[in-house]
Amino acid sequence: MKRKILFIVIALFMLIGTLSIAQAASQDDALLYRRYSRYLKYEKYQLYQEYKKVKQYKNYKNLAQRYRLYKKNSKKYSSFAQYKDEYDKYQKYKAKKKYAAYGKYAFFNDDKYQNYGTAVYKAAFTRYKNGTQTNEGSLSPSSDYSGSPKIKVGINSYKKSDLNDKSITVKVNKSSQVRENDGAVLGKIPTDTEIRIFFDFSAKEYRVVSVNLDKKTSKPIVVVPDNQDEGVCTVTDVGRYRGNIEIRFASITKTLWVINELPIEYYVWGMGEASNSSPVEYLKALSIAYRTYGYWKVKNGTSYSKEGFQVTDTGSSQVYGGYSRENNQPNIVAAAKATGGTLVKYNGEIAITPYCSGTDGKTKSWDDVWGSKNYPWCQSVDDPLGKITDANTRSGNHMVGLSATGALNYAKQGWDYEKILKYYYQGISLARDW
Repeated sequence: MKRKILFIVIALFMLIGTLSIAQAASQDDALLYRRYSRYLKYEKYQLYQEYKKVKQYKNYKNLAQRYRLYKKNSKKYSSFAQYKDEYDKYQKYKAKKKYAAYGKYAFFNDDKYQNYGTAVYKAAFTRYKNGTQTNEGSLSPSSDYSGSPKIKVGINSYKKSDLNDKSITVKVNKSSQVRENDGAVLGKIPTDTEIRIFFDFSAKEYRVVSVNLDKKTSKPIVVVPDNQDEGVCTVTDVGRYRGNIEIRFASITKTLWVINELPIEYYVWGMGEASNSSPVEYLKALSIAYRTYGYWKVKNGTSYSKEGFQVTDTGSSQVYGGYSRENNQPNIVAAAKATGGTLVKYNGEIAITPYCSGTDGKTKSWDDVWGSKNYPWCQSVDDPLGKITDANTRSGNHMVGLSATGALNYAKQGWDYEKILKYYYQGISLARDW
């Protein structure tokens, strides 16, 4: 009998050990998956570089058409035989024209990403991709966040009278590059250095001044920390932010914008929609709603897209405080990490996740407020714990989707984040996309 019990104990330890190894392997695959994803973006940018080499050949279109006529009827169009070289060049342009869109991957133009293209990374990428496709809701946290999709946030704006020939000052805590928005490098900036950006509203011209740098350009300016995980930019009188800082003039509104471009996971860390002392399950639920809302805007575009970004940092989109806020809310950051990459979905597609501070005791459907039946997960549900008694406060709420007051109180009663989300967003599922 004792030998039998000993055998069972040993078997259990072996099983636990096997599970631990499997879990570790899964987490390793998740890391390798993200790194191979970066390699693919690096590879795409190399294709963009090939496109840039032949981009000017598009000007040979008319001459190429003449040579094409010569090929069809050499006697009639014999004088067009001279355009063979232009024809060949135009064909090169056409073959690589499809790579023009890959210019957006300029950040990944670093040889370190080339190292992630080996068979080991590719195999892990395939395993993890197949696993996430068949295992919806695998929510294990990751320590590698910079590979998540990026979002652009409008964090401050200026009219001509606001600046009066003054500069926008950005200080970097790590070595950085100053680039034009097409990726061309204007200068390299050492650690703990200020960069001043001036804008001439009449000439529509930027001037950037820093250590060994004084250049003018008609293209928007982007400050890019070399280390995207540790780089923080301080914008004077605005705040501190992870990721890139772009200075861009929007001609449609005649406004100069300061834009923060960063991975969505870091964006969630700077969430300004909750108190750090709130229950953890509530913070997890709100982190997922916040992440999903932001990513939905990235994928589907917004009214701000014409100005060069997707969301603002105010309640007109979602309140975001950047690194300045992140530093003071460790519990919110922990909740975001615990649900990293998790999105709300409906029928397998990302679902926009509106939320409000509270209700009159019942949420409203999307159709009730905004007149569309295309968002069936936003139905009216009872919200007794989210009732706001102050009429003025209540009147400022659209009352669609998650009720923050209700969710907070349900979390206090022991509901977990999944139950909270599936109550306020009907028929949804949760899935980790990165």
